[in-house]
Amino acid sequence: MSKYKNNNLIDDKNKTVFNFDDSSWGPKAEAVSIWHFDRFRKDELENVTCSPCHFRGDWNNDLEKAKVLLRDTVTYDIDVWKELGYANINATQTTPALKYQDFPKFNKIIEYLGLENVAKYPVRVLVFRQLPGQILPSHIDNYKKPTEEKISEYALKAVRFGISLNDWDIGHYWHFGNAVWQQWHAGDCIHWHRTMAHGTANVGHTPRWTLQVTGIPSNRTLELIKNNDNHEVLI
Repeated sequence: MSKYKNNNLIDDKNKTVFNFDDSSWGPKAEAVSIWHFDRFRKDELENVTCSPCHFRGDWNNDLEKAKVLLRDTVTYDIDVWKELGYANINATQTTPALKYQDFPKFNKIIEYLGLENVAKYPVRVLVFRQLPGQILPSHIDNYKKPTEEKISEYALKAVRFGISLNDWDIGHYWHFGNAVWQQWHAGDCIHWHRTMAHGTANVGHTPRWTLQVTGIPSNRTLELIKNNDNHEVLI
């Protein structure tokens, strides 16, 4: 068992546990990542992310419904962060995985992205609220469940999208490689490769809200990513 497994809190049903381990950063991450890990090489955002579309509509009712489900995220006592120098981490809050069919506007977003609801790897939808002072340290994704030791064949095939649920504000920070995504509008959708280094922080004065969608891509999903044309979708 990995020494980075969060054994003490893995079964806490009132918190979200992110499965960070020694594959999330450091030599193991660099060995599998598509990114170069050269701190001084300039990256253009369009070379490290994809903007398949942007959604326009009113999802305030869905967001209000999700707010009551928010809970704290456990990352601050995982050994990997301690070894990287973090005394503690005030991490971004999340909902548990949503039954997104009960959220009409969110459901339209998921339907448009075309992810396949595979029994062994169902579409996973979370709402993130990052309050001022909260962060997610730089990492690459693995899409594992907290209880899993190895990345499954399904997780290796999965893709992820982030959809901003409110406009960017000063101090909202999200990096991909050496590029920074900023000045987004509510509904802007971004996709990144599972192994692209990224991290977020809120050093502003307002919350940052994000819908995170992860699942197995269909041909439609892959076509959206390939076209990368940032077209408008009314929902």
